Amino acid sequence: MERKVRAMPANDHLSAADSGIETQSRRWRPYQIYLIIILTLVSTSNYMDRQIVPILQETIKGDLKLTDTQLGFLTGPAFAMFYSLSGIPVARFAERVNRTKLFAGVITLWSGMTSLCGVAPNFVFLAMCRLGVGVGEGGCIPISHSLISDYFRQNQRGLAMAIYSTSAPIAGILVPIFGAFIAHLWGWRAAFLTVGLPGLLLAIIVLRTVREPRIAADKDGTVADMEKHESFRVDLKWLFNSKPFLFMFLAGAFTGMGNYGMTTFLVSFFVRVHDFTIVEAGTVVALNGVMGLIGTFIGGYFADRYATPSGRSYPAVCGIGIAVAFVTYSSSVFVSGWQIALLLVLIANIGTDLKNGPAFATIQNIVPIRMRATAAAVFMFGATLIGAGFGPMIVGSLSDIFAQWSFLPGMDFTQTCPGGQAAAGATAIVATACEQASALGLRHAMAVICTMYIGATASYYFATRSLKAPAA
Repeated sequence: MERKVRAMPANDHLSAADSGIETQSRRWRPYQIYLIIILTLVSTSNYMDRQIVPILQETIKGDLKLTDTQLGFLTGPAFAMFYSLSGIPVARFAERVNRTKLFAGVITLWSGMTSLCGVAPNFVFLAMCRLGVGVGEGGCIPISHSLISDYFRQNQRGLAMAIYSTSAPIAGILVPIFGAFIAHLWGWRAAFLTVGLPGLLLAIIVLRTVREPRIAADKDGTVADMEKHESFRVDLKWLFNSKPFLFMFLAGAFTGMGNYGMTTFLVSFFVRVHDFTIVEAGTVVALNGVMGLIGTFIGGYFADRYATPSGRSYPAVCGIGIAVAFVTYSSSVFVSGWQIALLLVLIANIGTDLKNGPAFATIQNIVPIRMRATAAAVFMFGATLIGAGFGPMIVGSLSDIFAQWSFLPGMDFTQTCPGGQAAAGATAIVATACEQASALGLRHAMAVICTMYIGATASYYFATRSLKAPAA
């Protein structure tokens, strides 16, 4: 029989499963384990579909005769905008309808659109498919988080969210291997088809095996109301009148700008500054994925291990991790040896990923049951749209500015060094100056974006301070 959740007052931050948190065991039931496995597989499919384009874009560019501007549109702010904006309306539906059916629908949408990318005859068709992928994927996190919150108590959510969040680093490891391998054997179109098909199978599994905990045990199978549903305006006002949510939103935006800014240019940093080849720099990215897995598990475990009724351990773990990331990332930018720089970057990635599970758990712990999906979508709007939309742009723009400042007096860096390299026929002095200015400009730009972690750490601190234990 499906679990029917007791109605809760609108101002109660905890679900019915959260009462008596200090006396309840953190041990998981078999269905909880199954649910996390399925949701993590779905999320891994989500990230693989999202990350496949950068792996294949050089081949796509040559086949469809695209420009770099068109490639940037497929992978940049436009995708982030549709991904972020679509999450909110999907989340509003998720508050009111059967989430299992809705989830299966959005999985089918993004997986089907990914597969359709494999038959794209031109840029317009491919762009429309990628926008469809963004619209579908925007619903993944809000629905998943609300389901996890219904099935897991507060003192279980840190590890549950952490395991769920391992999907991003797992996808980061799998996509370069499978995407590049399939494209090498059968072409980029086959890679799109192969990456998209598992999601269609997962949609069927979700529809048949994931139970909607809100379904009442009545004959017509309608969704039982746990709380009175409010308008989006009312829910949005509630969220931003909540100090813990407001500080978490700011922390997510600051963290997103720092993370997207650093990781987008990490390969370029090791190539320009430490003379790595593309393959060597790509290995750094794969190692970061492994470090991300470690950090994600550590963060989730300790947030749950030291959980109290106030839930302060969750944003506190996030703040500690981001503070570590600030120190190590900002130090890695200016050290001379690549070995120390690599070590610091790997430690930084453990720090940034400590927050993966606890940040999501914090959001779910502090909001009323009626708006869990909406809260996840609004939080991701800040973390993704602001982070992806501004972080890389800030680093790229500042890198060009700083490169010009450090270039040869009286000469224009952009014209003299197109693409960061000296034009054909340039003297050795100019060629060296181009390389040095390009490297130094990126170093200073990455140092600036690291300051976003200071804002994130402060926001996590204030979120921790603003959390209060529920009244007895």
